Amino acid sequence: NKYDKKEPFVIGLNANGFVTKGGYVLIHALSVLKKIAPYINFKAKIIYPKHEKKFYLKWYLKILGLEKNIEFLPYQNGMESFYSSLNCFCCLAVKIGLSLNCV
Repeated sequence: NKYDKKEPFVIGLNANGFVTKGGYVLIHALSVLKKIAPYINFKAKIIYPKHEKKFYLKWYLKILGLEKNIEFLPYQNGMESFYSSLNCFCCLAVKIGLSLNCV
């Protein structure tokens, strides 16, 4: 998806296994980005079907000031529309032997 500077830069993550897929790593990285470059307009779309049950996650985002920058999505049947809505897809892995990759 070509980036239009008038719109937020959209970062995506498929985090069905939130901890092992690096969900907290991405959130921490985005909080650092917001602190060092507050002028950058960004949004993250994270596929995490269990997000509604994790009340502490909403609290954590509020503490970091990211509640307006991160959108949690339910399970996606057609990943093509998800991928095409992104400017950058992050493939994070904390416990499964892969390193940080962004496409």
